Amino acid sequence: IRNLGKYLALVVSLAGFAILFAWTFEFKWLSELNPSWVVIKANTALGFAMLGFALYTRHCHYPIRTAYLTVACLVALLGLLSLLEYQFNPSNQDRMSPISALCFLFLGLGMALQEYPAQASRKIAAYLLLTVALLAPLAVLAYVYQAKNLHALFTFTGMAFPTAVFFLAISFSLMSLDSENPLMQVLTNSHSG
Repeated sequence: IRNLGKYLALVVSLAGFAILFAWTFEFKWLSELNPSWVVIKANTALGFAMLGFALYTRHCHYPIRTAYLTVACLVALLGLLSLLEYQFNPSNQDRMSPISALCFLFLGLGMALQEYPAQASRKIAAYLLLTVALLAPLAVLAYVYQAKNLHALFTFTGMAFPTAVFFLAISFSLMSLDSENPLMQVLTNSHSG
């Protein structure tokens, strides 16, 4: 499971860089999979590129803990600033959704808290990551099944389909780093039903 988490992080990072490339050179087909869906914003792609790269290096055990924690703080800050932008400039449409901003905030905090040995910080990190892991499939299901009530929530907030998939992959990748994470204990338990 840990190797799967490593490769998911790499795929998300490469996809983030590819979408940044698409935004830079205006290749709409790469950032807009379906014209009726929400487009992945450039700052969202930047968040995924940073998250994926930091997680991949963490999975590979490269000794750059400071860089990893710096990325965690930057990702949390990206989410927080995006949420604050909704408070102070609600009419701007060229930004990530508030749900995406909340997910980035939770992922950044979860990354940082997971690095501390205290049991309480790891438990908080587990709940933050689990929250993202539960929000992402809702958006995916809303797109797949075109669920009007559920889809309206995420269409209103503007979470793109690939964004939801990437959040799910990143949250799984982060949870796979911690063998004490409750979800990982269920998935790796030899006594599972």
